[in-house]
Amino acid sequence: NIKSTHFWFELLRCFQDMEWSAVAAKLCHLASAFMEQWLDLVAHGIVFVMLQTWNTTLLAAEALGFCLFYYFFPELQNVGLNWQYVSFAVVFPVVFFVRETWRRREEALKSLATIKSVALAIYLC
Repeated sequence: NIKSTHFWFELLRCFQDMEWSAVAAKLCHLASAFMEQWLDLVAHGIVFVMLQTWNTTLLAAEALGFCLFYYFFPELQNVGLNWQYVSFAVVFPVVFFVRETWRRREEALKSLATIKSVALAIYLC
């Protein structure tokens, strides 16, 4: 594990003792760990982009824009809006979309279970 301090102390000891094969092995391990993290980050980014719709992107941009406008330009507003209202306007759509996403996931799992049971029935017949 590259996050442990033991890994870094061992690497430093190898440098001090001039054990170049051990240094090379530890650096290869470090490079592979960084590559795994990079691939995980890319995979998460791809999944995030695939799950986005124009509606969620527009709503998130609108909520962010209104919050930033309220924060940076309070003198242009006619009323002193409480942050509770702003947070409600931001949190409610997020909760709604999370609930809707969960409902679609549950429907997809039910459909997948149906497909699996039909495939098993066809295989056994």
